[in-house]
Amino acid sequence: SSTGRGSKLSAFSQTPSFGGQDEPELGVPLRPRLFQRAVNALAASGALPGLRLDMTALAQFLTFQHVQSRNTWFRQVQALLPGQMLWHRDGRIRLERYWRPRYKPEEGSLEEHVGRLAEVLQRVGVRATADDRPRGLMLSGGLDSRVVAGVARRPMTAYTSGDRLNREVATARRVARAAGWRHVLLRRAPGHYARLLDEAVELSDGMARFDHCHFLGQLGPVARDCEVMFNEVLTDEVLKGYYWRRVVRARGVPVPVPLAGRRDGRSIEKRILALPGKSIHAARPWTVLREPWRSRYSDIVRATIRTQLEDADTDVPEHLLEHFGGWHSLGRAGSFLNMTCVRPWTEYRSLCLDAELLEHALRIPVRFRMGGRALLGALRRVAPQLYAIPNANTGMRFDFPEPAAWAAQMGTAGWVRLRRRFGTLPPWATNESWPDRSALLRMPPLRDALEETLRDERCFPPDVFDGAALDRLVRQHVTGRRNRPRLLMCLLTFGRWFRRYGPADV
Repeated sequence: SSTGRGSKLSAFSQTPSFGGQDEPELGVPLRPRLFQRAVNALAASGALPGLRLDMTALAQFLTFQHVQSRNTWFRQVQALLPGQMLWHRDGRIRLERYWRPRYKPEEGSLEEHVGRLAEVLQRVGVRATADDRPRGLMLSGGLDSRVVAGVARRPMTAYTSGDRLNREVATARRVARAAGWRHVLLRRAPGHYARLLDEAVELSDGMARFDHCHFLGQLGPVARDCEVMFNEVLTDEVLKGYYWRRVVRARGVPVPVPLAGRRDGRSIEKRILALPGKSIHAARPWTVLREPWRSRYSDIVRATIRTQLEDADTDVPEHLLEHFGGWHSLGRAGSFLNMTCVRPWTEYRSLCLDAELLEHALRIPVRFRMGGRALLGALRRVAPQLYAIPNANTGMRFDFPEPAAWAAQMGTAGWVRLRRRFGTLPPWATNESWPDRSALLRMPPLRDALEETLRDERCFPPDVFDGAALDRLVRQHVTGRRNRPRLLMCLLTFGRWFRRYGPADV
């Protein structure tokens, strides 16, 4: 079975029901399909002759920053969908879905849904922390990991990854202190992302941006102290949504606009292509491709959107957005790499992979999940002392009016940029756990890796990529004329993967 990347539900999760069905008849002849994690090794060994690059996967990757659905980099190899099983016997196979998201929003007021969600979270927290094994939590200053701290029934050690003592770290320390836990700052060394580049590409099979492997090289101290690690990276997919606010660009900088996008008249395809944090369609990734792929790019992307939406058990626009942005690729998005980083060191756990919470989230109406409204209310009920600590993203309490919190967040971001310009902060500094990727790509050693990779024809098949366009993209970013960090991170990931494993044919 698979919840994405061939992984299984966490050990404390309730087992999803198979509906009482017997083992299905196996009538489909076995074809040369492989489990995803073995593909790179088999490709390198030469055991799979005739492999071809899947151009649908490339269009998905350059638009949504990870390869989606059943696709892999090879046309001859498919991945299992979330909640899918493969039955195999005597050379014959059958694919069967034992679980898929089915939206069944229940009636009730916001307060009623807050109460139900709080009860579910408390039960999940008891299951997740029922044993006596030493455990840790990757704790940020925002909402997601704070919910874990609020429902945990046994103490943990809190870890925050960061480059310096910024507001995110200070807020995480306040949360840990309020919970009565020890807090540890995992400080990243200079050049951290350049050093993890090739190992991260291996862990992701080259199918998600390498810079999401934030914890690589930092988990030695964690493994000495903890046998279990919690890291909530799926809250957006399960309990929030992708349709709360619209993003506009001001001088190349993405700016989320509060209260916009709640009533959006655009088509589903256009809204998906504008998903904040997910789609980089605005960066015009097709401009680095040669013909005929450049002119076919838009058709390929729209076709893959339509194909994935056909799998949805709903026609509600907001549910379709959520299905595409989260459920359909659950476990394959870039943020899932943080789980992959943890697994070799400790057992990984996530509240959002609990079957009861997954099912309950689908019963909360869209308007109450947007912006984490129900989740914030549940945190206020189960852990009011943690709810009262300001959000690190805004510096304001969670119940502060959204337009004012947004203005404070934009003002703080502007102040940080101003300090960086005048040299009182490092150019990559932010108030978050993660650095400014744009600045990192303009500085050695990551800039050197970027320039070396994008100018190496072995990294990009010349019949697909326009070498002059790649070189121009690098020069524009390095000199500050344009800002394309996410597209460049995707290209850097693909190039390093292709140089080692890429097939000869397209």
